[in-house]
Amino acid sequence: MTRPAAPRAVGGALTVITCVVALAACPRSPCGADQVERDGQCLTACNSSQDCPASHACVDGVCAARASSSSSGGVVSSSTSATPDSSSADTVTSAASPSSASSAGSTGAATTGGTPSASAGSSVGGNSSAPGATSVAAAGSSTATAASSSAPSSSTAGPDALRLLAPPGTPLTVGCVGPIGLEVLGPGGTPLAPAADLVVGLGASSPQAKWYLASACAGADVSSVTVPARSTALSLYLFQPVAGSASLTATAPPLATGTLTLDFVAGPVTAVEVTPLSPTTTVWDCTELVVTPRDAFGNLVGKTRTPPVQVTGSLGVRVSTAAGCSNPSASVTVTPAAASGTASVHALSRQAGTWPVMATSEGTTLSASVVVVPPVRHGECALTSTSVTCPVVPPLVRADRTVLVTQVSSDGLAPNDGMVLCRLVDTGAISCERTVSGPARTLTWHTLELARMSTVQRVDLQCSGSSGTVTAPLARAVNPSNAFLLLSSTGAGTTYNSDNFATVTLQDGGTVRVDAPGCGGRRHHVQVVELTGATVDRAELLLPAGEVRAELFFSNVASSSFLLASWRYTSQAPTASPPCSVMIEPNLPSASHDRARVDRGRGDTLGCADVELMTSLQRVRLPSPLVIDTTSVDFSITQLQQNKGLVGSLAPGLVLPFASAQALGHTSGGQVRQGGNTVACANAEIRVVADVELRRTQAGQQAGITLVQVGLTPPP
Repeated sequence: MTRPAAPRAVGGALTVITCVVALAACPRSPCGADQVERDGQCLTACNSSQDCPASHACVDGVCAARASSSSSGGVVSSSTSATPDSSSADTVTSAASPSSASSAGSTGAATTGGTPSASAGSSVGGNSSAPGATSVAAAGSSTATAASSSAPSSSTAGPDALRLLAPPGTPLTVGCVGPIGLEVLGPGGTPLAPAADLVVGLGASSPQAKWYLASACAGADVSSVTVPARSTALSLYLFQPVAGSASLTATAPPLATGTLTLDFVAGPVTAVEVTPLSPTTTVWDCTELVVTPRDAFGNLVGKTRTPPVQVTGSLGVRVSTAAGCSNPSASVTVTPAAASGTASVHALSRQAGTWPVMATSEGTTLSASVVVVPPVRHGECALTSTSVTCPVVPPLVRADRTVLVTQVSSDGLAPNDGMVLCRLVDTGAISCERTVSGPARTLTWHTLELARMSTVQRVDLQCSGSSGTVTAPLARAVNPSNAFLLLSSTGAGTTYNSDNFATVTLQDGGTVRVDAPGCGGRRHHVQVVELTGATVDRAELLLPAGEVRAELFFSNVASSSFLLASWRYTSQAPTASPPCSVMIEPNLPSASHDRARVDRGRGDTLGCADVELMTSLQRVRLPSPLVIDTTSVDFSITQLQQNKGLVGSLAPGLVLPFASAQALGHTSGGQVRQGGNTVACANAEIRVVADVELRRTQAGQQAGITLVQVGLTPPP
């Protein structure tokens, strides 16, 4: 915007002054009456060269300095410069930008016919080319620069980016960290204050992360902050409870986003987890315990650093770093794996009971416990009809490694009264059944759970028609050299004949076979027991009619063994036999256990040897830590029960009684051999209470049984 002024006479010439108000160096008063404005400058007006000083000529109505080397006829050549009048107090000072000083035709330079007329290097005041001449400040002069610094031009650049600065300290621990610097940047990445308040949004990749303005993350969290005008930075604080990397952002479009990635490690251990917290095991069991140290926010400390964890056992439990519980000790130290943040410890159960296990890391301790149940359990239940379910309390740890032994006593001659089939249904129940309901009977059961030593498969079979032979496949083939069989059967019958007895064998490693000359609707349940480290030798031994004893020799010595037997009639026998003819007692009479013998009756060859029997024998040699004691015990004629002490100092909970003879349907059923052929007592029970007790329902003639006690020594 320009403002014209009235002309006035200066040195006899008419001059017009024009003011350029829009320029930063606008004069303090309008151009004089004898001056005119040209290109933002006040120049002396003229009608002819006579109106101008001697060194100037009148060109296009203004006085212009003459060119000393090219004047002709008093006319200024095209290179002559027009000079502003500096004699007035209203002299104009140009405010052109520093960059315009070096370019011809820039703002603030007076031109004639488009030709630059103001020298880029001209000075301000005092440097006139003739007395009374006026000089114009060139663009880029010192005077222009000073004016620019006091009031920036509209072309000055503002902030263009944000920056986040990491807090001090390495590594960063979860919780509140700071200060985190927030900076506003201009061109070149240098801090530059915004002209007005700047609102900045704050973000984080972790949903749990929170921003704060106050130190220690006090007060309310914020999602945005305001950088005041004329400020270039703020201090922020971040609460991050999650270990790992967190990506932070600061945004204020159109400014470039500030980003920062911080890595956090877990804090001090404030809790130690043990999984499972209270496992149930049995003696010789090796149980994995997973220990996990955590900080106050629940982070897995072991994922970002390696705090040691000390695990301490007790009298009934030893600990080991090996998966098989080798080299157990009272205490071990483990370090969590970085991938999982956890460490494994293996607990070896030594004695029945509830035993503490302590896990300690960085001064924090957790007390876990290991419940060790006895490997041998026993109990009784009443069979009043055709079936009963006997509870196992507390439950077994695993049914697939548990052997079941049952006995039932009978006071009658009818086989179907005492022919009871029992099976382990699951860890907490035993199911028993008989084909025909009869008088109430008491069942005695024992279980042996051998941790890390045994696996048990169970197979049900039923014969049909007139044949008593039946086979069944196993779900998994076994090694016959370390597997033995236990048979439990039930059927109908009021007299002892060929339908009531059967042998059980392994036809091959994958098939179970039950043989009998007749069927009689019998149902069978077979346990196939694989015992790690055991050796099982098999043989068949014929007991001819008229004989009460038969023997055979095994090819090798096998100490710490016991003998299992099942037997059958060799042919159909429709007539009844006296009980003493079919009640067999197998045993290993020599200390070397290399000789097997079967006996029946009490030496009464006339009344107790009327049928031929085939016996199927299994000699089972036990591995360490199992121990064995085999003893023949006789009942007197009047005794209903008889007790026997236990092996050495083993507790009752560590002894399993195997009666080597087969009851009616029970491989280990406490069957006795007896004299005479009219005695009602055909079966006996065995149970362990304070000692080993042999019990029968009714007194009668002399009877005997071979008792096998299998004991389990505790681990070191």
